[in-house]
Amino acid sequence: MDKVTNIDDYMGKKGEQAKSYKIGRNESCPCGSGQKYKKCCSQITPEKSKEYYREEIKEEDDADEIFNILLEADKDYPVDPDFTLPIAVYSLQNKKPDQAREYLHKAWRIMKEDLEDVFIMPLVNLLLQNSELEEASKIVDKALEEKGDSPQLLIAQGEVFKARGNFEGAFEVIERGLEIEPKNFELIIFKIETLLDVNNLVAALEVWRNSFDSLMPLVESDEVYALKFLKQLLVENFSMPENAKKEEMKAVLDQAIDANKLWNDAYEKIGDQKKEEAVEKLDEIRELVPADSSLITNLIHDYYVAGNYDRVLETAGKSEKYFEDNPDFNHMIGLALMEKGELEEAKPRLDIAHEMAHGPKFETQSNKWSISGDYIRYFLESNDIEGLMEVIDDINNLLPEEDTLISSLMKCLEGYPLEKYPMQLLVTLKDKTDHDLIKADELYITYLDTLLAMLQKAEKQHPESVEEMKKYLKNELINLELGEIDSPLIELALLRVKEDELNKNELNKRFDRLMSYSASYPEEVVAKYEAIIRYGDPNQVIDNPPATNNMNEEYFNFYKLVAAIKVERIEEAQQYFLQEGYSEIRKGNSSGLFLRLLSYLDSKKLISVLEEFEMGEQFIPLVEELANYLAEAQN
Repeated sequence: MDKVTNIDDYMGKKGEQAKSYKIGRNESCPCGSGQKYKKCCSQITPEKSKEYYREEIKEEDDADEIFNILLEADKDYPVDPDFTLPIAVYSLQNKKPDQAREYLHKAWRIMKEDLEDVFIMPLVNLLLQNSELEEASKIVDKALEEKGDSPQLLIAQGEVFKARGNFEGAFEVIERGLEIEPKNFELIIFKIETLLDVNNLVAALEVWRNSFDSLMPLVESDEVYALKFLKQLLVENFSMPENAKKEEMKAVLDQAIDANKLWNDAYEKIGDQKKEEAVEKLDEIRELVPADSSLITNLIHDYYVAGNYDRVLETAGKSEKYFEDNPDFNHMIGLALMEKGELEEAKPRLDIAHEMAHGPKFETQSNKWSISGDYIRYFLESNDIEGLMEVIDDINNLLPEEDTLISSLMKCLEGYPLEKYPMQLLVTLKDKTDHDLIKADELYITYLDTLLAMLQKAEKQHPESVEEMKKYLKNELINLELGEIDSPLIELALLRVKEDELNKNELNKRFDRLMSYSASYPEEVVAKYEAIIRYGDPNQVIDNPPATNNMNEEYFNFYKLVAAIKVERIEEAQQYFLQEGYSEIRKGNSSGLFLRLLSYLDSKKLISVLEEFEMGEQFIPLVEELANYLAEAQN
């Protein structure tokens, strides 16, 4: 059976009764109640015969009525796959995932490896969507053990590997499947999806190109999202008509592959600090990308990163008429002008970018606060304090009610090193505590939080400057007007500068006092987590964490991950890694994640835990590289 999403199709193909399955009286009931079969479904006395229901189904043409008959039959015969499976098919057809999962899972518990592969694959996907990773894994392993490799089972196993963060394993099973059936479109689509999951756009495009003719009928299907997504990229990025014919689409696809290969080369050159060579690659890309392509903003961004600000302005000038109302476009022009020292010319562009980014048309734009951060940077560089306060007032009016002003301003600038514009802003605002918008306690807490972050960075990367940083922090604790502020963050700062002077009893007293203070600002909540990790029992972060005051719980999963690794609660550590850590890796921030982990953990411990996660091959080389980088920075 090669189709499971249409009940009419299923009932038409189903010409014979399913095998009868005997359930042991002391086995768990397949219905999923958790009771033994003898105390659950075996107690049901049918009101009507199976034949009665089969005849009713045969005589009915309407799918919804067939479904209602099946539900009644399932009540009378709850362990008969003749009724269970078509209910699952109808549920898939009508996009009822919870119902589909329930009946497919029941079918597996009844039939085990007799359940067809074409049903096991959606069952595994639905279990994974419901965070039932271990159950999905058990089903796949059992099915493969009993039935051997098949495309559907290997796709299901690949999905389990992906859910565990093991993309290498997923690609291995894809290749096993393609050895069995080289032209299996399900495997080819799954390979494209998996390549997109790891941001390997070039390889995904090439897989599509290599199977272009066989995949052509699927390009317009709403069910095959990966191909629909790739086609839309060609429309938006290379001006391909929506109704492009086969040969035209193929030609544009070749163009996209060439451009993206060049882009990968350019990124590599930028990473190696070979910026002139990177610009040469970007120039080649410019010849392949139409002037009205949405990629133009990416192109001028990369010219900016490569340090060629003239090329930013030149390229932008050729596309101005297409992007004059685009905030990203104006933002990059403003940045390039700032880098060239043309502040007066930069301001109108940054004015437009900031206003547009927060307008209704772009309200969901993810980088709108970064645009505002560069707007703040302009006023800091031009020393226009009056203008700066006007922009801060504007930003304050744009913030959700629950967000605090100073923390939000710092988030706007988080793309810059702390010691640069973030610290410059805080120092500037220290002279503005008489302004209506600036709350002294919030400002001082954010300022201390930034100094603590700089101290932590110094400890790992510049140990020779740690004593100087601690001395500066100690002076600031004296100089700031902190007398009436009871804050866990202030206590953490005191602990950090005095930890070498305190005996264990004194340190414990200060720690207890820190934990007794309430937390009004996000930085204060973070301070409590930091303190527990450094001076308390890390188990508390997992078992009895400080209240997060309606803040995003996911933010604190990082601290739970660190705590679980420290106390070797491996299963929980893996859970938090999959929840928090892997989301960062999927964003392409794996180096940032592991650098942050290495601020709290010894590299050997982190490596040993990754081995226990069975993710060693994927991440250990990166951790070793970062550990070596930190070791060199300290020498």
